[in-house]
Amino acid sequence: MKSLLVFLTFKNTIKTWSSSGLLDRELSYYDKFIEDSNYDVTFFSYGGKEDQDIFSKINTKKKLKKLSKNLKLNNSILLFLYSFYFVIKNKNFFKGFDFYKSNQNYGSWIAVFCKFLFKKKFISRCGYDLFHFALLEKKFFKIIISYFICLTAYKYADVVFVPTKFYKIFVTKYFFINKKKIKIIPNFVDTSIFQEINGVQKLDKRVLFIGRLEKQKNIFSILKALKNTDISLDILGTGSLKNKIHKFSDEFNLKVNFINTIDNKKLPELMNKYNFLVLFSYFEGNPKILIEAMACGVCPIVSNVTGINNIIDNNENGLMFDLDNFNQIKYTFSKLDHMKVKNIQKNAKEYVIKNHDINIICNSEIKHIQSIYQNYLIK
Repeated sequence: MKSLLVFLTFKNTIKTWSSSGLLDRELSYYDKFIEDSNYDVTFFSYGGKEDQDIFSKINTKKKLKKLSKNLKLNNSILLFLYSFYFVIKNKNFFKGFDFYKSNQNYGSWIAVFCKFLFKKKFISRCGYDLFHFALLEKKFFKIIISYFICLTAYKYADVVFVPTKFYKIFVTKYFFINKKKIKIIPNFVDTSIFQEINGVQKLDKRVLFIGRLEKQKNIFSILKALKNTDISLDILGTGSLKNKIHKFSDEFNLKVNFINTIDNKKLPELMNKYNFLVLFSYFEGNPKILIEAMACGVCPIVSNVTGINNIIDNNENGLMFDLDNFNQIKYTFSKLDHMKVKNIQKNAKEYVIKNHDINIICNSEIKHIQSIYQNYLIK
């Protein structure tokens, strides 16, 4: 049986996934992967005993390797250095895998280190390109650091998984990587779970936002568009802007409701209560929440930006606007009509089934991994 070691994003833990409600979603993909490939899958986590406690309660074939049981390193530089030592110290464990896979660019350096130390295959996966996001944020130091992180991950990978055609072109252009090595593996949706549920009572005059409450998500444009309307905004998410959102909504008498964090497996029931999901981000990678909501037959109201406009075809499977066309956005909010978007909701669901179903995505990844393994055997 071939084996795969998946490195979590730098500093991320199983507890992080669990507390954010993402654990079920992230693990479900590898349950499917194990079932279809017969591979052995292990996660490398930056957590400790709490991660093991969470894992021990899960009925799963996956395994877990923690950075340390007792180590407490909050300093990123010290943790970065220690992680290399940890690999060397536990070399008998790490050399026992056929493949190493990074979950994101951030933290991929440990997988590259293992590739060279133990002469195995490395799969570079990113849900978004770290360098691309740094460019959009216009942070000079972050641009420099992220470029070298991404360059290392892409240059030394045996295969590079990116979520969209845009990122395939981007990686080829900025990192001079042979496009034949780059494979498009979009984010997945388990359409047996994320689907329309008959008989769910819809919430009238309410729209849903799910995501981090940070600048990238452009929450305040949503709030401004809701001024002088009878539409309520329901928010599922946490972040540094939560208090400012409270203050803004109170100041302008907006109807804003915060929803407590829930497990990903409970999201379909929540999404089915809404006719509309709103996402006005300045930029995205390949947003999972968007495609999950679409699978549930929710009409997206979204910004025309990178990461979203490759999914949404305006007036076909969603409503999409340029962020500077604020009058049109506000008019749309004031005239929301479920009866007029039934066809959009149907198209949204069909798009996800065709392009993002977990079976399609998982089988595509397995095919590419088996291909590099066969090439390795030939050599």
